[in-house]
Amino acid sequence: MSPLRVISVIKSITVKQIFAKFPKLKKEGLWGGEFWSDGKYIGTVGEATSEKVIRNYIRNQSLDREEADDRMKQLKLFKM
Repeated sequence: MSPLRVISVIKSITVKQIFAKFPKLKKEGLWGGEFWSDGKYIGTVGEATSEKVIRNYIRNQSLDREEADDRMKQLKLFKM
């Protein structure tokens, strides 16, 4: 399976589980009805890949500052 296909499968499975556990998220229609963006990120484990690198990638996916800020808020759902 290609890395891009793996990401698509992971996105599909996780959004179903998240909406099942937190149905209010789906009902509120957050993020324009889309939980995941269309973009994908593949990074290898190593010194060059860090949480900061991934956050910057997500932040810079949009030229619209408000949309980028909304994406960063979405990441906070996954903080443990």
